[in-house]
Amino acid sequence: MKSLLFTIFLTIAFLELAAQKCGSLYFSSGKKTIQLASYTRRGDDDGQIVYKISNISVKGNTSSSQINVQIFDKLQKLIGSNICNVKCNGNILLLDMKFFLPQQQIEQFKNAAIKEKAAFLEYPIALQPGDRLKDGIFEMEADKNGLELILKMEITERAVAGKEKVSTSAGAWDCFVIKSTTKLSIKTGPISIPIQFETTEWFNPSAGIIKTTNSTGYTEIVAIN
Repeated sequence: MKSLLFTIFLTIAFLELAAQKCGSLYFSSGKKTIQLASYTRRGDDDGQIVYKISNISVKGNTSSSQINVQIFDKLQKLIGSNICNVKCNGNILLLDMKFFLPQQQIEQFKNAAIKEKAAFLEYPIALQPGDRLKDGIFEMEADKNGLELILKMEITERAVAGKEKVSTSAGAWDCFVIKSTTKLSIKTGPISIPIQFETTEWFNPSAGIIKTTNSTGYTEIVAIN
């Protein structure tokens, strides 16, 4: 019995340590709801994003969880939803690239039959200013009432620009500042519409992405329940 209790203790200690390394606040510490607020460049309310964490599992030194994502406009109308996955092996946090689809594209693909290939963006737990991070590529095909759409998103030139403290209504975090370039194209028949913008993220290794800004506005965590 003592041996069994000791084994259970070690297992719990390992899971707690893995959770700390893999972002316990966001993805590994039970079924939580994370609320983010979106704002325009001028700071006006532009809607909300809600993450509901479920289906947490640990196999060996790898943890995974499923995130139900709901996106609301500024009138609190649901305009899109998604299911994203998160993985972590204790050294690298892997975020489903669907997390990074702009709000307008999620709304555009609402109620469409979608085919996609799983793709993840890597966030090493141990970061230093000056680090270069791996690129990410995500592709998706959709059929919306007979209209075929092909979306491709590339997140490149990812670099750690420095460290900053970020405070929101949900708390305060010491963050790494990660800058990147996002290239997005949506193809309908022979017509392809390209979009490109620069993004800055504030990433905390024990919590995840706290804040994101780009040319259209910014998003930040405002509540954790």
